[in-house]
Parts: sequence; C-alpha cells; structure tokens
Amino acid sequence: MSLTRFGDKHMKNDDLEGAIKSSRLFIGILFCLVIGGYAVWFYVVQHQALSLNSGDWGTFGDFVGGILNPLVAFSAFYWLTVSVLIQKKEFSKTAEALEETSKAQKEQALTQSRQRFEGTFFQLLSLHQEIVKSIDLYNSRTKRTTKGRDCFKVFYDRFKREFDDTVYCLINNVEKTNIVGIEKEKAMYRDPEKEALIKPKLKVINSAYLDFYDKNQSEIGHYFRSLYNIAKFIHTSDIEDKCLYSNLLRAQLSVNEMMLIFYNCLSDLGGNKFKPLIEEYSLLKGIPKDLLMMTPEHECHYDENAFGLMR
Repeated sequence: MSLTRFGDKHMKNDDLEGAIKSSRLFIGILFCLVIGGYAVWFYVVQHQALSLNSGDWGTFGDFVGGILNPLVAFSAFYWLTVSVLIQKKEFSKTAEALEETSKAQKEQALTQSRQRFEGTFFQLLSLHQEIVKSIDLYNSRTKRTTKGRDCFKVFYDRFKREFDDTVYCLINNVEKTNIVGIEKEKAMYRDPEKEALIKPKLKVINSAYLDFYDKNQSEIGHYFRSLYNIAKFIHTSDIEDKCLYSNLLRAQLSVNEMMLIFYNCLSDLGGNKFKPLIEEYSLLKGIPKDLLMMTPEHECHYDENAFGLMR
C-alpha cells in the first residue's frame, strides 16, 4: 500500500513539473511571437527602420509591456490558483490518511482490549473449574467421598432438608436445635395448607439458605465468590458481545449448581449483587423448574429474563 501511494505521489509530482515547464515554454513562445509579430509588422509590412530615438524605444517598451503584463499577471494568477487547489487536494488526502490511521489504531486498540479481556476471562474460568474440582465431601456413614461437580447434588439435597426443617419449625413453633429429637413426629405430621402459605415467602427461603450456608461455607464459599466475580468481570468490561461470554459461563454450570445458585440469589448473600447479574445475562436459562422447592411460587421471585424468556 505504501509503495503504491509513493508511486502515485511520484507520478503527480512529475506531472506537476511537466506542467510548469510547459507553462514556461508557453510564456517564452508567446513572448517571441509578440516580439516577432512586431518585427514583421514594422520591417516587412510597414518597411520601418530601427529608430535611434530613445523616446521611441520607451514608447515601444510601454506598448509591449502593456500587452505582456496582463498575460504574465494572468499566468501568475493561474498558477496561484493551481497551487491552492493542489494544496487543498493534498490536505484532503492527508486528512483521509490520518482518518484511516486513526481508524486502524482504534481497531487495533479494540483488538488488544478484547485479547486482554479474553485472556483474563478464560483464566478466571479455568481457576473456577479448579475450585469445583477441589471440592470433596466425605460421608462417614457410607465411607464414600464425593468429588468435584457431583458434590453439588449433595449440597442441593442438604439445602432441601434445611428448607423442610425451616418450614416445619416455623409452622410448629419449634427451635431448630430440637429438630433432631422430633424426627419421627416431623415425619408423621404435615400440614399441606400451612406449608403452601409459608413456603413461597422470601424470608423463609432466606432463613433456610443462610442456615445451610453456615454449615457448608467452607466448601461452597469460595465457589460462589469466584462465580460472582466472573459475572461481575463480564458486566463491568467494555466488551461489546457480553452475552457471548455469559453464555460460556452458563455452559459450565451443572443442573444442581444452577439450583443452588437459584436459591443463593434469593438470600441476603446474593440478592443485592449477584441476582441482578443473573437476571441481566439469563444465567438460569435452561434450569429444570420442576426441581425447585415450589414452582411457580419460587420462580416468581425472579425477573423472567433470568430464565431467558425475554431474549
């Protein structure tokens, strides 16, 4: 591209120099024609001899100057206007070149910004996967250890039991510290009407989840902090297609992870900061709603966009 532009510029300079030479030649020829014309007129046609009177030569010079001066002035004005037009074209081309350079620099800056974002994003995603893999739960009763993503089914089962215990205690005015001693009574006694009234309440979900989190914080606390920071990183970045990266984040989530995220963001722990991001980027899209504690009662605590219904 640069060689082409240089060649074009070189050709234009050659054309300009040629035009200037032609103009000089034209003026010289015109001058010679005028002088020659006068010589032919006086010598050949009028048969006049050269005058020895300086006054006659002064008059003749004024006459010739009166003829040539307008032509010279016109020629000077012509080349002045030509030079202005040439400068205007050069300025225009310079402005276009600067605009192209600026555009290329902006595109390069955007590319570099995107590369930096993707480098950090995929590094955060990789670290998050390492966090998931590092989780392990040991069951002393079965002598079995659950590792990685399978742990979230255990976590969700634990939360469901905590939720049922919370509902039971609220209905029957029983302290949770005594729940172990009344397992048989709890299993036998149920009041579906009271449960239907109390289960949908957000404060019940919040109470149950906070109790669950207190008991499992050492295993899941790091997980939720990491997940929230990835979503926040996407949200606060200046990248254009944020949904592309939020979809990649959602693709990493298992069903049980999504269920636990659902209730985490209905509690005081995730309700203020994480829940708006869940709704903004539809991070619960595809969640099996039949696995919720209550549906559609619990589902109504979210904006529809959280499930991808507005996109």
